[in-house]
Amino acid sequence: MLRVYDAQSHFDAEVQIVIAEDGTSSESEAMRRVLIAQFDQYVKLNKKIPPEILTSLAGIDDAGRLADTIAAHLPLKLEQKQEVLEIFGVRKRLEHLLGLLEGEIDILQVEKRIAAA
Repeated sequence: MLRVYDAQSHFDAEVQIVIAEDGTSSESEAMRRVLIAQFDQYVKLNKKIPPEILTSLAGIDDAGRLADTIAAHLPLKLEQKQEVLEIFGVRKRLEHLLGLLEGEIDILQVEKRIAAA
């Protein structure tokens, strides 16, 4: 957003359209596959998420939309979810989400070891 104008009865805004990355590069595709594999591992560890989610994710071709959908299913704080949404670059968003997902997997693995002890 470039500017906001107060027109008394409403606000007007001057905006600039930004073209989003399409996320179709081979690197984005590889990261998309890794993200799905990591989320698959997460779903297997977390019994609160139905496995059918993986089927619906398989139909999402857009890497950015995939990242947003996976973030919605993770038990992240609201601020963390908002942070994912605010990362504009698809590759950076995927990298960030992979880091968050790995952290959640680590936590679930520790919980599983504690429960087994």
